[in-house]
Amino acid sequence: MTAVVTTHRIEDETERTLLQVAQAGPPAIAQRLKDLDREWDTDRVIELDAAVTGLTGLLLGALHRRGWLGLTAFVGGAVWLHAVQGWHPLRPLLRRAGVRTAREIARERYALKALRGDFSGLTDGHGGQPTLEAPGQPVESGSANEPEPACQSRLPDTARRVACHTDPAINAALRRRTEGTLMRLQHAAPEAIDAHVVTLEHEWDVERVVQLNASTLVLAGVALGTLVDRRLLLLPAAVLGFFGQHALQGWCPPIPVIRRLGVRTVGEIEREHHAIKALRGDYDELPSADAPDAHARVRSVLRAIDR
Repeated sequence: MTAVVTTHRIEDETERTLLQVAQAGPPAIAQRLKDLDREWDTDRVIELDAAVTGLTGLLLGALHRRGWLGLTAFVGGAVWLHAVQGWHPLRPLLRRAGVRTAREIARERYALKALRGDFSGLTDGHGGQPTLEAPGQPVESGSANEPEPACQSRLPDTARRVACHTDPAINAALRRRTEGTLMRLQHAAPEAIDAHVVTLEHEWDVERVVQLNASTLVLAGVALGTLVDRRLLLLPAAVLGFFGQHALQGWCPPIPVIRRLGVRTVGEIEREHHAIKALRGDYDELPSADAPDAHARVRSVLRAIDR
């Protein structure tokens, strides 16, 4: 749902960044990976904007003219449309400003890992059984009582903010589910692996489920508050408040239920996606770090990522 020219510009910028970072060496790659964890994606920006704009409409509608409630209804409808179809009125502006989707950020993340050599030798010499450690994105670096610094911050990294507010046992269960899937697929026919990749591309992630849930409740609350009892406007007010909290911190009341139902973040889905690609051998023939043509190496890595 993004103009082709804008998408190409974002892809070209990603390629230029990969080239610069790859030429700078492993320390630059490690720093860039940390920067990607913090980068705000389109979902996070749209969610925060919707919370602020929707609450403003409710406040103006309650204190001044009821017509302002239409602003909140518009916000709810726009978020619903974004959850279902991937389009939002703010999205073209964000895309022109260079704000990327979570999957575009993940694309650069795994390209950096490939350029660093994380995928080399995953299938060769290991009996065709690749490890998950290279594609992995650890959620915890210590025990449950020692959360990583990104989780201690009031404004957690985008890539980890939901996992930071998920029961560690559920995070572990989701990782075991991924490992079980890979164990099942490691000797499967290529057609079965390709079919599972397609399934992953259609899997609904946490942000999509939260957006659909929040927008539905906001629209229902505005309608009930307008037609039945103004006190029911407290429902969309509470939903939008928690929606903003989710955008900033990665938590809202539905998150524990959604996570227990097995709904994963984009990062968790992409972890399995690229582990399957490694299992399939997509990264086996990548040029080495000492290849003379850096541009050709970056492009070959991106071709393997996009395959």
